Amino acid sequence: MNFRLLEELERGEKGIGDRTVSYGMDNGDDIYMRSWTGTTIGPHNVVISFSLSTFVLISAT
Repeated sequence: MNFRLLEELERGEKGIGDRTVSYGMDNGDDIYMRSWTGTTIGPHNVVISFSLSTFVLISAT
């Protein structure tokens, strides 16, 4: 079990840290923690203010 990934999962699910980024696992039953989905919100007072982007991260190992 990768404890670093477990710490990151907890941070993402609980919203600890930067509130403009949210992330978590696609499948809670995946013990290898290979597939993650996240969302970012663009910073205030810039051209892309409040833009919403979604990303998927898949680990090969």
